[in-house]
Amino acid sequence: MNRLLPCPPFRYIQDPTTPQLAVQVNIFDCGGIALALCCFHKIFDGPTSYSFLNSWAAFSRGANGEIPNPELLGASSRLFPPIESMLESATLKSLFLNDGRGKMTRSFVFDANAITTLVLKAKSKSLEHPSRALALSAFLWKHAIQASRLVSGTVKPSILGQPVNIRPRLNPQLPSYSIGNMFGMAISMYNPVGKDIDLSELASLLREATDSVPNDLHKTMIEQVSHVEEMVSKGDAEWYLLSNWLNTLDGNEDFGWGEPTLFSIPGIFF
Repeated sequence: MNRLLPCPPFRYIQDPTTPQLAVQVNIFDCGGIALALCCFHKIFDGPTSYSFLNSWAAFSRGANGEIPNPELLGASSRLFPPIESMLESATLKSLFLNDGRGKMTRSFVFDANAITTLVLKAKSKSLEHPSRALALSAFLWKHAIQASRLVSGTVKPSILGQPVNIRPRLNPQLPSYSIGNMFGMAISMYNPVGKDIDLSELASLLREATDSVPNDLHKTMIEQVSHVEEMVSKGDAEWYLLSNWLNTLDGNEDFGWGEPTLFSIPGIFF
């Protein structure tokens, strides 16, 4: 699927002349169309991508005024310039980007019955109503820990990061269509030493982390990521990054060709 992209994904690019957004339209012999985008995360996050695509699609259909125009000034007037630049190091880049080492992408499909079962297993006294996304996240984290233990033969603390949209968390809130890279990082840590890995415990940790994401996103995120970087660089912990795209795009991004049948993020080159 990466062949459909206009550029390699998940790369650190320092060239200031690089376009902020690249688009490639792929037309197949059968008549199908795949629209692929690559964009700088300094400007685009998930909700920004949603706003951009919806506005573009609406104008393509001739539906001017059907949806709100992307808000360009609301975030910049309140959150920029940043307090300080994000820290840079080889370890830090490897936490979030494709650093050239061997990685492989796999796709797994969970049907409705499987997800319902996971939701039941994720329930606990402290988490009576786990969401589908939360239950599945806990399941993936659990098996990542088990796989790491099997491969390395050692047991280390496990750290999982989840990007969280902070637009609705600010006071006053920013519109959902505000343009910018506005997310906080929910950091969860689990030490599986000497005990079985309980799915409900992981789910509770994930919910606690997402609920406690602070509003001071830039300064706090630097502190959090610096701590994670220190632990991972010393080999004291395993790091996982989990991004949930559920509800980011609503499937209504119709450019006049009909509603899309598939949305996917790219894989990491091996």
